[in-house]
Amino acid sequence: MKQHPPLPPSRYEVGIYCRVSTASKTQVVSAGHQLSGLIADVANSQQERLYDVYLDIQSGRTSDNRKNLMRFLDDCRAGRGTLVYTKSISRFARNTVDVLTIVRELKKVNVPVYFENEQLYSFDKEAELAISLHGAIAQGESENKSENIKWSLDKAAQNPDAQIYNRKCYGYSNSEDGSLVINESEAEVTLSAMQMVR
Repeated sequence: MKQHPPLPPSRYEVGIYCRVSTASKTQVVSAGHQLSGLIADVANSQQERLYDVYLDIQSGRTSDNRKNLMRFLDDCRAGRGTLVYTKSISRFARNTVDVLTIVRELKKVNVPVYFENEQLYSFDKEAELAISLHGAIAQGESENKSENIKWSLDKAAQNPDAQIYNRKCYGYSNSEDGSLVINESEAEVTLSAMQMVR
């Protein structure tokens, strides 16, 4: 069962932070599950009140340009939030340095973060060590996934029969067997445009 950090205020003002990588249907559904579970946790607690929800649709490999992450940090600095809920360390960020930087920034303004999957408060003893380990695993998974995607694209590029070479583009059409053939009307426009540039 979840325990609050020591010396709680009379009531926690809880901000929920949620992140998904893309706006795909599965990711949007994932965000819905993350939020509904965390909102239910807050609603079931007599010591907590939900004051805001922050959702970013962006990669967790860096905290740069995550608008709602920045907004929630500003709210915590201003004293509007006294506790942050997030689904897991990897939802917070997949970069270990970023996770620790954010946690330390919040610690300065006395705002703990609760990571639900890990059942961990950022104010717990040895929390930084646990966050570092989980963060390193999440970062490694992200880097491995990125390398696998690059490897797949490289392999596809080396295969002259790969579908990557048969994607429809302006000036071409796909024949019945899927290969590219010149689209005469579009090719004429393309050629005219190229001559104008020269």
